[in-house]
Amino acid sequence: MVLIKASINSKLPNNELEIPFHYATEYSDDEHSYEEKDALWNAIDISEGFVAITHEEADKLGLPRSKVFPWDANKGMYVSHGHHALHCTVLLHAYTYDAHMGKKPLVSYHHIEHCLDLLRQDIICDANDLMDFTKDHGDQFLTGENQPRKCRDWGKLRKWVQERTACYKTVNITRAGEDHGIAHQLDRYTYCPPGSPYEPLIKAFKDLGRVNTGNLAEGGWSELTPEQIAADAKAVEEHNNAILNDAM
Repeated sequence: MVLIKASINSKLPNNELEIPFHYATEYSDDEHSYEEKDALWNAIDISEGFVAITHEEADKLGLPRSKVFPWDANKGMYVSHGHHALHCTVLLHAYTYDAHMGKKPLVSYHHIEHCLDLLRQDIICDANDLMDFTKDHGDQFLTGENQPRKCRDWGKLRKWVQERTACYKTVNITRAGEDHGIAHQLDRYTYCPPGSPYEPLIKAFKDLGRVNTGNLAEGGWSELTPEQIAADAKAVEEHNNAILNDAM
């Protein structure tokens, strides 16, 4: 097994920011309604955590070779682990919120088990030795309220991943993590920022009629005619040829 030599955060100073810990924030306090807090959680978009990294850069970081980025065969697609963990907190909120509101949770328990185990492994890996102070709070006690912590800069991590965006958005995937399908998986890789070098390939892809509106598909493939399916296969072949030619 190849050990990871470094993370992208090796470029971010450790313990750069001093940020106080709060027992409750707008995501969990009693001053916001359940609906307001639910909206805050739902507004978290982890799509920006999907990045395209050159094979050379991945090798320098000691990363395994990853799924090939569809617009550049010299790059692999990766996901920031911080965004992955954040995604898990969103799903945990969705599950507990639905249960608390008397609804059947939409997120599968299997997915929740995965997220809990991911966070468990992260906590053990981090082995955070910060000592939280305690103070009385009724018949219980609070820990660490307003205690300063040294943190990495999340804003700098966001800047790093945005500079290497995989142009990916989780369209047509519900709050429960269910994939309602799109015309083609490549449709999710068409959200590049203006001026992206991949615009010509994406434009050619769109001109072939391969991109839907981003709304939930009602019928998906079952509504396609044989002619549309044949055209789809041809479009995929032409796209793959374009990728191969671009890589040569």
